[in-house]
Amino acid sequence: MAAPHAKLSPSSAHRWTRCAGSVELEAGIPNVDTEYSVDGTITHALAEYCLNNDIWTPSSLVGKTVSLQVRNDVHELLVEADRAARVGIYLDHVAGLLLHPDYITHAVEARMEIGASLGIANCFGTADLVALIGTTLHVVDYKDGRGEIVHPDGNEQLILYGQGARTCLPPDMKVTDVTLTIVQPKTQSRPESHTYTMPEFLEQVARIKAAAERIAPDSPRVAGEKQCRFCKARGVCPEAKSLAYEKAAGLFAGEVIVSNTTPVPVDVTQLPEDKLVALLEHDAFIRQTLDACASEAKRRISTGGSVAGFKMVAGKNSRSWSDTGTPEALAAALHCSTDFFYVKERKTPAALEKELPSGGKKVIEPFIVKTSGAPVLVKDSDKRQALVYNAERLFDAVDGEAPAALSFM
Repeated sequence: MAAPHAKLSPSSAHRWTRCAGSVELEAGIPNVDTEYSVDGTITHALAEYCLNNDIWTPSSLVGKTVSLQVRNDVHELLVEADRAARVGIYLDHVAGLLLHPDYITHAVEARMEIGASLGIANCFGTADLVALIGTTLHVVDYKDGRGEIVHPDGNEQLILYGQGARTCLPPDMKVTDVTLTIVQPKTQSRPESHTYTMPEFLEQVARIKAAAERIAPDSPRVAGEKQCRFCKARGVCPEAKSLAYEKAAGLFAGEVIVSNTTPVPVDVTQLPEDKLVALLEHDAFIRQTLDACASEAKRRISTGGSVAGFKMVAGKNSRSWSDTGTPEALAAALHCSTDFFYVKERKTPAALEKELPSGGKKVIEPFIVKTSGAPVLVKDSDKRQALVYNAERLFDAVDGEAPAALSFM
């Protein structure tokens, strides 16, 4: 069960600062945990566990089971190498702050009451870490997602945490700068930080405060990629669906015909580069809106409603052994050995590493061969190095002769 959130929570500030109407539309929709959000919460809990128990090398926990406090429940986690490595990147950054010669104070998983200082009702949240180093207030947030790179500059969530932390400090603790840091190991190997002078920071706070003051029950809804991405109301929001349709239809302007029955696809091999780029830029927004619409249609039908032209049917059947289908019973029925029913496979390097203790990964490295995966299309902002394709080399003459034919045999 998902934990309750503030009506104007810092974590959704990127949405309500851009779409005031989303607050009212989301109000009646419950929070639902996903596989990814639960996994991220567990990683946060492991990081908190390490900090509270003075464990600075989480790799020492690999292969061990630890009891984590996850919201109101205790979760038994078998620590895997990959998760420990991600937490290690976060802890390395935190250690650098806490061991700094100008260190003054810090708080872990600190609940921030932000509403009072901004005049906003019901605005609170929990910061992963806040620390005062000299006169610089640091706000550090761990992100476990990989789908979108989150940047600290202009990040409403961290700005609100910073405002909450600043107002909680005693008057004798002076703050001249605020540094916001995002640690997102799945997308960036190093933390990313942005520092504001106090006047700059207060400008950001004022921007968010002004947006909060515009929120009312009849506030207009403003669709957009950033605010719509994780909005709970996306599947029922007319503005989000209209924007997705406009983007999809506008990209092809005259090259695709969309009727009430069947869309006529465009020949993408003939698309000019500007339209190809535009389509790629809006791909995620269009897909996510369609996924949200599909989820909403399923919800309506499964709760007794209807959606014209659609129905729910049973999924593909799967077969598994019943409680009586034990290897012993099958062996007796087929007059064979129980070994006949088992497949023995060598564990993959990734599976084995999850079970190895600290240092085990280095031991097996000489026995591993790395094979490059298929090339992936990403935006230029991705930190990975671009592959270089030089088609001209295939056609350049060598000493006046044509290059040797490529062989696939």
